[in-house]
Amino acid sequence: MNREIPGFYYDSAKRKYFKIEDNKTAPEGASWSRGAVKRRALEKSEEEERKRKESRFGEGVRRARLSIGDFTGVGVSDSRRREEDLPLKVWASGLREKGQKTLWDVSFLSDEGVSDEGVMEGMWVGPQEDDEGADGVCFASWSESAWMFCKGVFRDGDDRITERDTSIRNWGFDIERLGAIVSIKFHTFSQTSIVTGSSRVIVKQPDDNSRLSGGDPYYPGLSYEIPNAEVHCCEISKLSNPNNVDAIFGSTRGLFYYQNYGIHELVPVTRSTLKKIPFHQRPPFWGDILSVDYLKQQDHNIILAGTRSGHICLIDRRTSPKEWESNIFRHKSSVAHVKSLLNSPHEVLAAGPSSAMAIYDIRFLRRQKQAEQNHHCPWNQTTLPIVNFPEYRNEAHIKTGLDILTDPGYGCGLVATAHDDCTIGVYSLRDGSRLPAGDVDKIKAQAVIRSLMWQKLPGDIHPSLFVGLGPRIKKYSFSGEIIEKF
Repeated sequence: MNREIPGFYYDSAKRKYFKIEDNKTAPEGASWSRGAVKRRALEKSEEEERKRKESRFGEGVRRARLSIGDFTGVGVSDSRRREEDLPLKVWASGLREKGQKTLWDVSFLSDEGVSDEGVMEGMWVGPQEDDEGADGVCFASWSESAWMFCKGVFRDGDDRITERDTSIRNWGFDIERLGAIVSIKFHTFSQTSIVTGSSRVIVKQPDDNSRLSGGDPYYPGLSYEIPNAEVHCCEISKLSNPNNVDAIFGSTRGLFYYQNYGIHELVPVTRSTLKKIPFHQRPPFWGDILSVDYLKQQDHNIILAGTRSGHICLIDRRTSPKEWESNIFRHKSSVAHVKSLLNSPHEVLAAGPSSAMAIYDIRFLRRQKQAEQNHHCPWNQTTLPIVNFPEYRNEAHIKTGLDILTDPGYGCGLVATAHDDCTIGVYSLRDGSRLPAGDVDKIKAQAVIRSLMWQKLPGDIHPSLFVGLGPRIKKYSFSGEIIEKF
């Protein structure tokens, strides 16, 4: 720094001293004139004073004592929520591959005229009594076929699924009658299995053994036709029991349900009725239903239906269909999946193409007769989602795997879903963020994954994620090996 000499001005640009002159004798605009020197000194003093005041003002800002969490809890709720999510994130990051079970041989498909391994379409894994000592049983079908495969699930001392072979049970149904198998469902309490084909439904209940099968516990069951419709999905009520099994089906002709050993149409619509009502004014639940679920565990009368047109219908079977019209709202795309979040009975998850997955709160719906509000474009009621999933990727696929985990002890829960790049993502149901999921993040299939589910086998503390990859079912369980840091 240059030394200040009284009566002289130092010009940093020219790097030399100039004697300060009076304004009358100094050249016009000279930086060493007495007026220019005083002006710069005043500006420098004002700038230093301004900075000093700013620093003093910052030091004087203090949070009021009443706003501290010890008094009012301000800021405590967010930190507690983060702490509640931390165990769930740690658990998800510890998912590791725990073996696989092959359900069919590639040579079997080559005999059927299929050149690749095939894509697993329907899948169910769960506990099941078995004379051979299996820990569980798995059912699966491959896409666009009427073949269903069954194998017992055996585990070793490290909780890994082994390829130990048992008596394999394969059923080849008449594809011209049943159509391609689209889903396999099993209700443990009622011991009821439902195999849904695109044109027929096969239901097996425990008392079918003695009446029809001569005691074979794996007898396929009774076949029911759903006329003039292509079936897309099925869901069994958790309240079902051996004497009263309730199931709902979504099809191209709306909703059907199973009760008392029969398939019934939820809203019978005649051809004459269809002719009277223009297509754009028909209620969405008359049309193509891609996904179904029961809203609450305690009541099987309230049904959720997701349509190809992008509507979510809330249906109460105790009321008339006219009342259902006020409980319809739109999603951003076709609703390939609709799930009720059992730990939040008013919240509904919807997912479909255009990478659209969101959670809605049905309490925010405006109850209005939409067809009467707008005759030209009804059923356009919308509601803002309470949670979005920005990292979900599925641009064009309807048939993708998705399942939620909302068991007690897992916070707000998880959703595992297939992406269109043949991978799987695990997301938090609280804020829609994608979570590190250990070996699940390493999955890379040959085609978009269509089958996955969370399930516990006998003796398990935590549920495992079962994924259908070609002819194999792979298991991913928490191992306690945490690599990711939070």
